[in-house]
Amino acid sequence: AALYIRVSTEEQAMHGYSLDAQREALTHYARNHGMEISSIYIDDGVTARKSFRVRPQFNRMLQDVQADKLDIILFIKLDRWFRNVSDYYEVQKILDAHNVDWAATEEQYDTTTANGRLNLNIRLAIAQDESDRTSERIKFVFQNKIARKEAITGRFPPGFRIENKHLYPMSYLTSPTNFFLEKAETIARIYCMKNKSIFKKRKIRGKKK
Repeated sequence: AALYIRVSTEEQAMHGYSLDAQREALTHYARNHGMEISSIYIDDGVTARKSFRVRPQFNRMLQDVQADKLDIILFIKLDRWFRNVSDYYEVQKILDAHNVDWAATEEQYDTTTANGRLNLNIRLAIAQDESDRTSERIKFVFQNKIARKEAITGRFPPGFRIENKHLYPMSYLTSPTNFFLEKAETIARIYCMKNKSIFKKRKIRGKKK
């Protein structure tokens, strides 16, 4: 059995789908069902909204499927596998061609009946809709933060710090007066350098005449 584990950054933050928790659950399932784990594929920080072609480990797994190295793939839930209906069926054709099964260890699906396939389609559509809505909510939050000039990430360059949700240079936080004086001096130096450059160009042009 092969284990497929995926989590996007936003999903891990919102739902706690950590890589370790998925791996532990899948390993436990495989052992309880007498399966030997042959390979583990982990896509960390990768969303399932985009094409499966941008998931490095998923594509490595598909290569092993096409090389007839796998017989069954385990993942905890269908939304770890896909959140896109069309991509699901494209990959399913590859699995069927190489007689590879899959199982969602925390959900049950039956693709051998019309009702089972309908249920699968509904679940895929719901997963895709949920993903799209989450993306829209996150974009809305970021747009509001940008409008309020707030920091949208915890990462910042050396010499800066986030204070009250805003990004400030350390020199401003320690001494706002000195910060603005230094800024004014820098602007003055740039202005003088620019004027000197213009003056030199005019002198050179005058000599050419």
